[in-house]
Amino acid sequence: TIEGSDMQGNLRFKACSIRGLGEVAFARGNFAVAAQRFAETRSLCTEMGVPARKLYSCSPFYTLPDRFEGWVLYLECRSPFTSAI
Repeated sequence: TIEGSDMQGNLRFKACSIRGLGEVAFARGNFAVAAQRFAETRSLCTEMGVPARKLYSCSPFYTLPDRFEGWVLYLECRSPFTSAI
């Protein structure tokens, strides 16, 4: 959980969890919440010194499948996030 990640100081797990919440919001069409979650994820990546596109490079088996495309669209500043932010 995100709370557990905070207690343990595990920023990578927290970033992956928040990104997952963003994907859920994106799948439900709630683009404003998705954008908030993805912005939090990007901030955590910056804090860790990890490029956002490399969030899963150390743990390729923990990545979400390609059908979850909200994170990539967010990073590329593509619709629907251009109007949600």
